[in-house]
Amino acid sequence: ASAVPTNSPSSRVSRLAIWNDCAPAGRDAYERWYTEEHLPERVGLPGFRSGRRYERIEGNREYFTFYETEAPEVLASPAYLERLANPTPRTQAIMPHFARMSRTVCRRRAHLGHMMGGIALTVAIENPADAAGALEDGDLRALLQMPGVCSVQLWSAEPDLATSRTPESTLRGGEDGTVAAVLLLETSRVEEAR
Repeated sequence: ASAVPTNSPSSRVSRLAIWNDCAPAGRDAYERWYTEEHLPERVGLPGFRSGRRYERIEGNREYFTFYETEAPEVLASPAYLERLANPTPRTQAIMPHFARMSRTVCRRRAHLGHMMGGIALTVAIENPADAAGALEDGDLRALLQMPGVCSVQLWSAEPDLATSRTPESTLRGGEDGTVAAVLLLETSRVEEAR
């Protein structure tokens, strides 16, 4: 396994990292909306490569979602901003059920490993000073050597590409939180993530 150098074409790959809760009254509709409409809509936009969503086993928020795009600028593109400015009727109905939303545009700093795991362990690094020296390449390699770890990724926030308030975010109520960096480990099993 090797880290992706920051000057390689693949270092342009970006992530939109999202953690959120959902009010119990809206959970069933949220699940249907997400799989039937929202995920297909987002990954159908130009420059979006994929989207993945995880449900909490342990932790302080119910859901973690990330979208992979070809470059950070995709998340400031006219096509994406048009979607945020014109939420669908189902999106308008679901957004008020969102709670404790954290949403950050990130650039991938490193990616080690060649497998996707079924379990994601996420660490939200909130302090920019902590993010600056988050982990060195040797630390990431050590994590990858742990039993059951399939891949290790480190992402850093792209604050210049943060989306300001939009009609979609206004429907959620308060301001979305952000993080300075994200550490994502994918494992084969829950026990390995623990």
